[in-house]
Amino acid sequence: MVARLIADQLAQKLGHSFLVENKPGASGNLGTDAVAKAEPDGTTIGVSIGGPLAINTLLFSKLPYDPAKDLALITMLATQPSALAVNTSLGVNTVSGTDRAAQAGARQI
Repeated sequence: MVARLIADQLAQKLGHSFLVENKPGASGNLGTDAVAKAEPDGTTIGVSIGGPLAINTLLFSKLPYDPAKDLALITMLATQPSALAVNTSLGVNTVSGTDRAAQAGARQI
């Protein structure tokens, strides 16, 4: 959605259309890799969330791109609220309660 809004504004400002191509898959790695490997001619711009740029470096043993070397982060477009959620049967409603439950569960394993 954010990319489409930006594309519309760029089209109005620059006088030509922009194609927004969604490339889902592999936790955002497919689209991010496409941007990282695109010709460096200024015609490909990526809009991403934190997963492919930061979190996936911890989740995947090998990525097809290096966010620090292959991409130039130029601006923050939007902020996205996040929530920590657990199954209600865990019986906690605070972060510290979740932490204690996780530690207790780890001791049982």
